[in-house]
Amino acid sequence: MMEEHCDGVRQSFEFLFYEIIKYFTNQTKHLSDGHTTAMHLIENMGYRIGQRSIESPRFTSEIEVVKFICRGYWSHLFQKDISTLKTNNADVYVLIDSEFPYLTRIEPSQLYSPNVEMILAFACGLLRGGLSSLGVSCIVNAEIPRIPTCNLSFHCPGVTSF
Repeated sequence: MMEEHCDGVRQSFEFLFYEIIKYFTNQTKHLSDGHTTAMHLIENMGYRIGQRSIESPRFTSEIEVVKFICRGYWSHLFQKDISTLKTNNADVYVLIDSEFPYLTRIEPSQLYSPNVEMILAFACGLLRGGLSSLGVSCIVNAEIPRIPTCNLSFHCPGVTSF
């Protein structure tokens, strides 16, 4: 019963999210850089949501922050953990979600559609905002190696301790 409720909430949010994409796309279509502006607005929306989604526990190491993002924060957002975490043991981490919720209904032929770019921008914003709330300033990028997998990489230049 609880799982059905979570699925309903998730589906409702996905529907709302796609409507938000349409709204920003329509609001910026008259601009010469409308698509870029819409992506920026959606990424910022994700950032603000990410910032507000975390009560700021204090961590003493970078790996504690990353573990919290993978287990606590991602689970809070999507009711599941990150599938895989990779790092270059420096300041770059790659979070791999093998079934990213907003990509499960996307067909492979739609991989390069503007909506998919908006989904990735929002995901980057969520991660960047969450990390920002934990005191980590970073650059976040996303890529789709194959549908519905999403790889989110973040680079924390100059972060040596928390």
